[in-house]
Amino acid sequence: MTYKRVYQALGYCVLGVLVVNLHQVVFAVKQDLTLTEYIREAFDRCVGEGLTRDCIARLATEVLRQASLVQALTALEDVEKNGSDMPIAYLQCHHLTHYLAQTAYRQGATVDEIYEQCTPVCGGGCYHGALEAYFSENYPPNVYQDENVLVGAANRVCGDLDSYDLPGLYIQCIHGLGHGLMYATDNEVPQALQVCDKLGPFADKRVCYNAVFMEDILGAAGYSVHPSKYIGQTNDPFRMCESYDERYRSSCYTSITFYKDLFSPFDQAGVVGVCEQVPEEYQRACFFNYGAIKALRTLNSSKIKFGCDYVKDAGYRNECVKGALQGLTSRYGSITAPAVEFCSVVRSENKESCWSQLGNSLSIWSKGKTDALVFCDSLPNAEEQDWCKAGVEDGYKIPVI
Repeated sequence: MTYKRVYQALGYCVLGVLVVNLHQVVFAVKQDLTLTEYIREAFDRCVGEGLTRDCIARLATEVLRQASLVQALTALEDVEKNGSDMPIAYLQCHHLTHYLAQTAYRQGATVDEIYEQCTPVCGGGCYHGALEAYFSENYPPNVYQDENVLVGAANRVCGDLDSYDLPGLYIQCIHGLGHGLMYATDNEVPQALQVCDKLGPFADKRVCYNAVFMEDILGAAGYSVHPSKYIGQTNDPFRMCESYDERYRSSCYTSITFYKDLFSPFDQAGVVGVCEQVPEEYQRACFFNYGAIKALRTLNSSKIKFGCDYVKDAGYRNECVKGALQGLTSRYGSITAPAVEFCSVVRSENKESCWSQLGNSLSIWSKGKTDALVFCDSLPNAEEQDWCKAGVEDGYKIPVI
């Protein structure tokens, strides 16, 4: 298996060619529906079922029965661009991309073939779903899985950083591993974390940890095939996190914000309160993650800013802004317009951090430092250019995905 993942500006050119035919894809339900319109209406129907995992999975199957994975992801780009007009589809499209990739794998596509078609649309769920299907099909949870076997599989399927054109794709694969390992271990968080620990030297294990805890939360919310055995079964998630080894605690504590937001999405003060309750040494990462969550919930820059404005401490508010910027680039990859718009509306005291984080994040989604620096030079304001370049020079920092 080769691991040269190609996500190119060229990939978008291919999608651009396909988009001509995309709007000819109609469904038997209503002959005049485009694929984007069908997805929007189907999500509205799923609301009637409580937005269950089964409904979203059926939607993925139906979409791939009548369209290709590339066409489906291109349609979801339209959903993202029109997020304010399609709020349910916008919020749930990450889950749909997970199921689209799972379905494609079960229909016979390999992980490599799926990765060649995936894009960061809807937060890169396509990359994650491919690994979920790979592990659930090849290492079923009802069969005892030797840890060394899982470690070997994990290191083979993602390869190493040098085999990717873009660091962002490698990060997405490592995150997908965390999800996939939870499938193979039947949602046993400690076992999955131990496999994450044995990934190759270039893998940032925290990305894998984050996904393990996220998958447990998705189980608690009913979005995963397996129920939560940990956070969904405790009345005190803070104590639960304290019970883990120190190297896991940051990921565990920050995951509580995701858990709180998933069940109380409009209680911003409550989600901020979670970060205020975690031990001080983990609060910075917690507020960063809170910002990323806000960015993944809406395309509206003012609403994202409003979420960060709930953070009282100026330093932690800065972390929220950086996290939001990272969330936007995780969701849109090298498409910079949403991130640029966000940095233009944040408070003046947060602008340096925002533009610097944009430069840093772009280095993850660029083939080299030069491409990222060229973008920084394109910004109209000299101060913004300097902040952006400083972020590029600062190099890769762990994203929260």
